[in-house]
Amino acid sequence: MRYVIGVDGSSNGTTAVLVDSTGNLLGAGVSGASVERELGDSERFRRSLSDAIGAAINMADLENARIAAACVSMPGIADEMALLLAPCIPADLISVGIYAQVQLNTISLGSPGVVVMADDTVEAYGVNCFHESITVGGWKRPGGDDGSSIAIAHRAISACSREIDGVGAPTLILPMLLRHMEVLDLRHFLDRCTDGRLTASDVAAVNEIVNSAAAQGDAAARTLLRDAGKDLGSLAASLLNRLQMQGTMPAVGTVGSVFRSGRLVLKSFRETVHKAAPHCKIVGQQAPVCVGAAISALEEIGVEMQETMVNTMRASLPRLSAVRVP
Repeated sequence: MRYVIGVDGSSNGTTAVLVDSTGNLLGAGVSGASVERELGDSERFRRSLSDAIGAAINMADLENARIAAACVSMPGIADEMALLLAPCIPADLISVGIYAQVQLNTISLGSPGVVVMADDTVEAYGVNCFHESITVGGWKRPGGDDGSSIAIAHRAISACSREIDGVGAPTLILPMLLRHMEVLDLRHFLDRCTDGRLTASDVAAVNEIVNSAAAQGDAAARTLLRDAGKDLGSLAASLLNRLQMQGTMPAVGTVGSVFRSGRLVLKSFRETVHKAAPHCKIVGQQAPVCVGAAISALEEIGVEMQETMVNTMRASLPRLSAVRVP
């Protein structure tokens, strides 16, 4: 039997799982934050990793077992970091998980599928049964990433300016925005923006206002959210088409803050995706990120997730609740 470890590290904490080559989750561990650049303390960084991994190994009662591979998923981590991680991770092979691949694993548990990740940027990633993969989105610049929280915020402000100029319909977004930002005029708010750019907190606030206005029936806000869902669905549809998965039943997963905006985004997303692939399954995350990383570790040692392994993994997922893995 071979064993692998999957690790999810962030400023909120570190989680690790130990999985065998049949897909069985044997142990899990949780510890403190493990993002070195935020901690500014490499010793604490390594201790967080060691504590989480040690707890997972201890729970599995495999202190003397040989670990074939470990995959670490961590924001902003680079491949060269694997060398720095080596003292903390008792594995023969250590890899840094590619964010999109790990996220897809949390959706499809290693099976073919597509994941759309929508926060301040938008990226979609898909893999078919021939192991062909494509990434779309992730432009991180003006004019790209339609459907992102930033794009929603910009379009919301545009709706407000159009109302003020008399070329757009009234929207609840405008008075709610002015009240929240404690300004009397939209220009006063925009003048506060450095180089005309919204801060992360501004973007979050505007998105929350759009969600609230939509819940109150505001037409402009509802249109913004429906359009965001359509934009995101178009990315998924593009991948399904290019990977020739339209006639199959792949999982299409949704990850990120935009999808938590409510049913208008998801409804529009589903409608757009199902036009391209009527039989696909729209799902949220099926497993924590640490499990997605463990699946990547299994792939690193040549173990593919077969249906029996997926079923075994699903059946053993409840064990993670004992250690409150997010």
